[in-house]
Amino acid sequence: MIYTTRKFRGGISDENNKGIAGSFQFGYGLDIRSRDDILTCNQALVKESAAIVVDLPRFIVPCSDGNAYGFGDTGNIYKRKGTTWTLEYTDANGAIKGAGEWNGYLYWACNTKISRILVSQADDGTWNADVAHNWNTTLTAADWHTMKKALGEFLICNDQYLALIDYSAAAFNATAVDLIPGNLAKCLDDVDNKVIIGTTDKGDAEKGMLFSWMLTALNWINKRKVPAKGINALLTTEFMLAQAGIDGGVYLANMVDKTPLFNFPDGGFVLPGGVCNRKGLAMFGVSGNSSSKCGVYSYGRKKLNFPRALNLDYVPSPGLIVGIDIGAVSMVNGVLLVAWKSGDTYGVDALSASVKASAVYEDLEYDARRPDQRKQFSTTLIALEPLPASCSIAFKYKFNNAAAWTTAKTLAGASSFSTENGVEVEFAIHGEGRIFERRLELTPNANNAPRIKSISSNFGIPGLGQH
Repeated sequence: MIYTTRKFRGGISDENNKGIAGSFQFGYGLDIRSRDDILTCNQALVKESAAIVVDLPRFIVPCSDGNAYGFGDTGNIYKRKGTTWTLEYTDANGAIKGAGEWNGYLYWACNTKISRILVSQADDGTWNADVAHNWNTTLTAADWHTMKKALGEFLICNDQYLALIDYSAAAFNATAVDLIPGNLAKCLDDVDNKVIIGTTDKGDAEKGMLFSWMLTALNWINKRKVPAKGINALLTTEFMLAQAGIDGGVYLANMVDKTPLFNFPDGGFVLPGGVCNRKGLAMFGVSGNSSSKCGVYSYGRKKLNFPRALNLDYVPSPGLIVGIDIGAVSMVNGVLLVAWKSGDTYGVDALSASVKASAVYEDLEYDARRPDQRKQFSTTLIALEPLPASCSIAFKYKFNNAAAWTTAKTLAGASSFSTENGVEVEFAIHGEGRIFERRLELTPNANNAPRIKSISSNFGIPGLGQH
């Protein structure tokens, strides 16, 4: 008997042993949305900030002056000009809890104070002289003061309120929208003629709320409870999405549905500035809650006839999916930027157009629809496009949900396959079990990577024979 996989577009499945066509149990660094339905490596995140960034940027703001500005969790403000990062200013008020551009100014908020600088002065290297420090001092102390241009005004999360800076005179209203007491505004996004506000519960309860508001309304219009530990971030792609709680749930922010659309495979959460839209796909910088599968996930589809898929596209440059914190995730001049913290090291990565990432693919559990019977596996044949020079493929497997993977060897006895221009390789398997799992590790070289067309494993069931 032969167990073959030749579709790879389904993304990470919600279940270990089944899913939509082309789905898999887990993987990272994989490009699953190319025109050809093959398994290959995605582009890599490469550290761009050198040693300049020394705290975690929670927000990266693309600015109308052509630069981008990163706002750190200890008060540092960085400028990205071209691909060069510089430290421009340190706010003595500490952690920056929200930032954005509005009507000719860059604004940022610390605990109770807002500061700003003219965009026309942000690129001249004289921030200490130009910043209007403590421009406003009437914010309510809160963990987040996420900012957003919406409905023709500038809105700021402010405890149980939305604050507003108007367009005509930069007049500040700290309580423009009054939410239900006990709800702390954390994130917001606009859709059509409304703004959606995501909140957490002041009592740290297992609930979050979504509120909608129109500029002409005296108060919020609609509300919906979400059964998760607060709303962390909102973004709109094909749908308006809300990441809620610490267990990786993502919900439709349509003020109707209450069931998670999907979950990140090992839980975790994103920060309010840790989401963005990239080419129609929702991007999530996932970490926290002891997640062992951290990184930048995508969800969605590039074309109508493609499946909506969840994929761990990008692993930050330290190469870790465990024990790393993801901060801001932002598109700047067509380039994806990702801020991260690993131990005492910080950085901002940019998605490279000339370097591929190492990738891992873990297929669904397979039991041949006979979970009660043992299967004896002999070989696995991998068909691929001609293998580029200095690239390699390793194949691993395990039976019966073993804790560790076993490395299979080629028929020639090698632990991986790296023959230039090779179009197939057969790995030997020695073992049997009721459940069989397969893992491919793809190693690229520069901007070249293996391109897998199919994976076929031979097996037999005692009493039924093998062929």
